[in-house]
Order: sequence, then structure tokens, then C-alpha cells
Amino acid sequence: MSLALAHDAQLQIRFFLGDLAGAEEHFIQMDSLLDAPGFAQYAGQFVSVMGIASALAFFMGRADTARQRLAKLITFTHNSQNSSDAAFGLFFQSWLYADLGDLRRAEAAATQALALAEEGGFPYISSLARAQLGRARTQLGDVSESVALIREAIAGLRQTGSRIAITYILTWLALAQALSGKIGDALDSIEEALSANPEEVIYRPHALTSRGELRLKIGKPDLAETDFREVIMLTQRIGAKSYELHAITSLARLLRDTGRRDEARTTLAEIYNWFTEGFDTADLKDAKALLDELAT
Repeated sequence: MSLALAHDAQLQIRFFLGDLAGAEEHFIQMDSLLDAPGFAQYAGQFVSVMGIASALAFFMGRADTARQRLAKLITFTHNSQNSSDAAFGLFFQSWLYADLGDLRRAEAAATQALALAEEGGFPYISSLARAQLGRARTQLGDVSESVALIREAIAGLRQTGSRIAITYILTWLALAQALSGKIGDALDSIEEALSANPEEVIYRPHALTSRGELRLKIGKPDLAETDFREVIMLTQRIGAKSYELHAITSLARLLRDTGRRDEARTTLAEIYNWFTEGFDTADLKDAKALLDELAT
């Protein structure tokens, strides 16, 4: 039991610091200990481990492995009588579904998570679920409530004293603001995301890629390219292949549009060919479509 909890602490700390290989090593070492007597009795413990482990696998470019880990979490929450486990599990489901590009399922899971958390009086989970609901609706193109949802989530997290995932949530606020036409506000939110919790390295690639895409919108391709290339170096250092793919796809479009099609095709093909699973995910489909275009 104590060993499982020690590995759990290392898994979560290393995940947020961007030590993905180290986090994965601790998860592998603790996987056989998850059924230890008493471990699952701690509300949220098993759910948190499997939720983070599923996100970890996705970030490392292993979407099918992420789904397998999420399936274990879903089985556990279905068998649990703990309402906070159910709400927390639905939050993690929404997170992974959104990463995979399954946006309607992401929205549905976040809606259920929020309802359960509100009913059970779990303010931390409520805030996370509200942020995830705002994210899902942003990606679906429905920004009518997204900005308000995400702002409310940020306020709720600050009331609990938590800064976990603040970089991630502020980035989604920026994207919702951009879709609503407020590019200046979006850029301000991205800068806040990048400075809010600098030790939270895991979400920095997403924030930088988003800033690059916003800079393209305001006609600053040189600055955008700098952001994309910074993300690529960072993701290669920490092993975040999914974030690397996203940044390289954005860079490839920029290279295509600035007369560097050969570099765009070569760069994108190299990262795309690294993947061995998850070809039904939104990011890999997007990359493949762009590759096909660049090949003509």
C-alpha cells in the first residue's frame, strides 16, 4: 500500500513537471500494486492514477494505450459506490475524449461530471469539469458559453487554492476568446497561461503552439514560427509526441504558405511516420490530410 502511494506521488509530480519517461516508469512499477488492499478505498486515488496514466500515454503518442487505461478507470468507477470517484472519472473521460477528437462524447462526459460534482459538493472536481465542458464546446465551435464556463472554472480553482492545470485551462480560455473574435484578449490569456505556473511544463507546449497560431491570425508569421520551433524542441526533450505532432502540423502549414513545401512535407512525414497507433485520432487525421496535400 505504502509503495503504491509512493509511486503514485512520483507519477503525478513527474507528469506535471514534464518528465514523461519517469512518470511512465513509476506507473509501470505501480500497475501491479493498484489492487493492493486499501488502495482503492481512498476516494479518487485509483481514478487519479488511471486518469493521469491515460493522459500520459496519449501525450507520449500512444492513443490506443491511453484508451486501454481509460477502460480500466471506467470499469472501476462503474463498480464504485463513491460519487466523487464517479465524477472524477467522468472528468478524465472527457479529457481523453477531447484529446482524441471525440468531441460529443467529451461534452457529454463533462456535463455528467459537472452535474455529479455539483450534486455531491465537490468544488475542485466541479471546476475541472466546468473547464473541460468549456473546452469541449470550444472545440465544437460553440463559444456562446465557453468563455464564461472557463472563467468560472478558473475562479473556482483559485478558491480551492489549486494551481494544477491552470496553464492548460487558461490556454483553452484563450482559444475560446479567439473563436469569439477577441484576439487581443486571447493573446493576453496565453501570456497569463505561460506565466501562471512555469513549473507545470506538461502544458507549456499546448500554450506555445496556441500562441503561434494566434500570432498567425494577426499577421506575425515569424513570431509564430519561433513558437512552433520552440515547442518542437521542448516536446522532443520531454517525449510529448502528440504535442510535437500538433506543433509540426501547424509549422508545416506555415512552411507551405511561405513557399517551403519540401521542408513542410519532410518535417511532417518524419513525425507522422513515428506513430504506430491512434490513426483514427483527430490530430493524426489532420496531419495525414496535410501530408496528402503536400504530396501533390
